[in-house]
Amino acid sequence: MGISSMVIFIAMILSASVAAALLISTMGELQQQAQQTGEDVMWQISTGLTVVSATGDRDPENTGTLSDNIEYLYIRVRTMAGSNPIKMDNVVIGLATEDTNVDLTFGSDATATTYSASPTRDPDDSWSDGHVVNSGDLIEISINLSAVGSPLPPSTTVVLSFVPLKGMTWSCQIVTPSVYMGRYVNLK
Repeated sequence: MGISSMVIFIAMILSASVAAALLISTMGELQQQAQQTGEDVMWQISTGLTVVSATGDRDPENTGTLSDNIEYLYIRVRTMAGSNPIKMDNVVIGLATEDTNVDLTFGSDATATTYSASPTRDPDDSWSDGHVVNSGDLIEISINLSAVGSPLPPSTTVVLSFVPLKGMTWSCQIVTPSVYMGRYVNLK
């Protein structure tokens, strides 16, 4: 009776230790996955761009003749508070009007399929390290509305969407004034 009880007791201890090891291993994996998910969520929520100002240009080629429509759009952006750095090469800008819906990618010139961007303020010279925007930077984005096929007449609504590779998608709506005065039109 003593040896069989001892064998059963040892078997129960071994079974319990195997179950405990399995439970501890599973808990470790779940903790790592939860931590990674939390970091991803923080990255998604805090990383993004915000529009500081938007200006329309009625004579981008500087000919001295003003168009009836806005031909170029200049948008100044910065990173959101607490944002991680954003590589503009990976940002897609969506532009939607009543007649047009296009997605623009970063390029050296503003064309029908690309937007261009350049730093207005870049204290740490991060732009030259691969078009990176980080805290403190101010970047001006140029969109050639004529090339896109959507010059903006007065009283037009434009929706711009900024979609980084990682981070929060952010949209803004711009309504052009009912009357254009001068070459540059301040848009809100």
